[in-house]
Amino acid sequence: MKQALLISFGILFSFTVFAQESLNISLLSQWSDSTLPPTNAYDNPYNEVWGYTTDDAEYAIIGSTMGTHFIDVTDPNNISEIAFVQGAATGVNIVHRDYHDYNGYLYMVCQEGPSTLQIADLSYLPDSVHIVYDSNALIKGAHNIFIDEATAKLYAMDVYPASGSFIGLRILSLEDPENPTLLTDQQIGSDVHDIFVRNDTAFLNRGWNSSLEVYDFSDTENPVLLGSLDTYEGQGYNHSGYLSDDGNTYIMGDETHGSPVKILDVSDLSDMTIVATMSSEVASNSIPHNQIIKGNLIYSSYYYDGVYVWDFSDPLNPELVGFYDTSTIPNGNGYYGCWGVYPFLPSGLILASDMQNGLFVLEMDEATGLSVNSENKFDFNLFPNPAQDQFYVSFDNSLRKEVLISIYSINGSIVYQMNTTMSTTKISTENFEKGIYFVEIKAETVLTKKLIVN
Repeated sequence: MKQALLISFGILFSFTVFAQESLNISLLSQWSDSTLPPTNAYDNPYNEVWGYTTDDAEYAIIGSTMGTHFIDVTDPNNISEIAFVQGAATGVNIVHRDYHDYNGYLYMVCQEGPSTLQIADLSYLPDSVHIVYDSNALIKGAHNIFIDEATAKLYAMDVYPASGSFIGLRILSLEDPENPTLLTDQQIGSDVHDIFVRNDTAFLNRGWNSSLEVYDFSDTENPVLLGSLDTYEGQGYNHSGYLSDDGNTYIMGDETHGSPVKILDVSDLSDMTIVATMSSEVASNSIPHNQIIKGNLIYSSYYYDGVYVWDFSDPLNPELVGFYDTSTIPNGNGYYGCWGVYPFLPSGLILASDMQNGLFVLEMDEATGLSVNSENKFDFNLFPNPAQDQFYVSFDNSLRKEVLISIYSINGSIVYQMNTTMSTTKISTENFEKGIYFVEIKAETVLTKKLIVN
């Protein structure tokens, strides 16, 4: 196993090198490996994140240009890489890997290069990971996979077979988890970027085709279209989505700069409607990537902006309850920063992958993060931002409580600190070098925002 750069943060050191904008979410640990080569496309060594749980341990799984890394996060303040599976294709051209587990096995694909479908038996953890299948007979490359656990079917999107032409959607049977078999190929249009399937009902995010379609795949050879949404607010590259536990709400994100995350009422598949939208509101060109629902919470990874969490107990009025920025790269028109998020570990830990910075193990403050109608909400503003000679920190402090303002450089050093009861504070940048800083406010909670000094 390669020696990895491992950075763990205890409570006293939770705001150091990776000090970021945050609300109700704190960093427990971060893992990266400085030996991994970044891609030529986006300078990213890392891609997708997944999680896995045994009776007494929790694991993070993160993809890289070289393969798949297994990180023991059972003690979130003392994490370590315990296994590594090299990909069939490796190197600076590997941008995409994807994962899904089923019945104690992990299924792994890669889009680029002469790759394979890999299947790992996870029953030997934490001692090792056993590869039980590694072949391009069914999949040489694929962009995404999803497993309908109720029917033991694996759906692979944007498939490159060992021979022949590109396949939009390939469905495999996992009746024997170690020996998948081909059920059917479907050319439903030119692009199915991602899919969510439950009990044979499949929600197809149609990528450049920009639509959402829902099919019944009970008969895999003859799927039945149940409904579609062809035009909608913020329409762009329809990237991915997730279905609520009750099946009435679907969350959808377009991988398009400036497009919001959408909440859809899908209780009637023949008449699906968008009932609300959300955005990180960091920049006009902010761009969501992957969305997941756990209970009443929506989790979304955002390029540049990090992990965002909304409570949609009332789908018409979703409320932002937490965020954590994993990246220090200023917002732009490219694709950098947070790739994916995984919130399903029993401990409640949130796993996030950053394309440049690796794995983040996060914890959400439920006491403040889940109070939908809290009367003690706290926020602050920075203006102007970017700043030149000076900037202002402004917040509602009508009760005149003492607030601590701390400003950190990008390497975590404190460059300015003061206590105040004023609602608006002017701060000079005379002694600040040009670059990125983080302004932290400690009051009823801790909130951090990014500041750029020109």
